[in-house]
Amino acid sequence: MKQFFQLALAAILFSTMAFTSVSASAEGFYFGLGAYSVSMDTGDIDDDDVVPAGFVGYQFIDSNIFMLSA
Repeated sequence: MKQFFQLALAAILFSTMAFTSVSASAEGFYFGLGAYSVSMDTGDIDDDDVVPAGFVGYQFIDSNIFMLSA
């Protein structure tokens, strides 16, 4: 059942991203959201999970050769 909900969440996120318009350039502050699939297998531990992520930053310089942001 857990696997079903993870797949459903991933399908909803990907379909939302497919129909969303995103600008390719960011000037100044930016933010974003994402979801990552994590799989770990180290002998005694075997785990799969979907991890939510978020980020915030500020872009200082954006040229064709160099980009600086924090």
